[in-house]
Amino acid sequence: MKAWSCYGLAGLLALLCVVMTPECLRNARRIWRLDDEGLRIAAEITRIEEESVMTDSDSSDRARYGTYKVVEYAMVRYVVDGKEYSARHGLPEPIRQHKVGGTLAIMVLPDDPEHSFATHAITGDWIMSFMIPVILLLGAATLAGVGTLFPKTSEAKGGH
Repeated sequence: MKAWSCYGLAGLLALLCVVMTPECLRNARRIWRLDDEGLRIAAEITRIEEESVMTDSDSSDRARYGTYKVVEYAMVRYVVDGKEYSARHGLPEPIRQHKVGGTLAIMVLPDDPEHSFATHAITGDWIMSFMIPVILLLGAATLAGVGTLFPKTSEAKGGH
């Protein structure tokens, strides 16, 4: 039973990887095109939200911020070719320095303006576009590998 649970979870992670990979590749393609075709726009901050995020126990953030770290997100409004769009982006540190009505630098593609990227987060978006499928696939492979170990351990204990 334990082995089938591992196989089932591995299958779900593999399926999730298959479903998410096309969108990750589209996102990576958008980011790749930003360098040549991207428009840099000053988006107006319309709302700021704060969220408490738990810090990793072994990270330097735990020593700096404690158990929880405050992260700011902004709803921004921008105009491309006379049409108004809105998006939600994380704000760079330091927190509580940005104000409603201020601006945030974003980049958009002229032919795909509804997908915007905050300029300070493009590198992280680029990395995660490739890492999400890899992490899901490695998780699936790990769970499948663990599942293959369960029958061997039950045979060693007497076949139950």
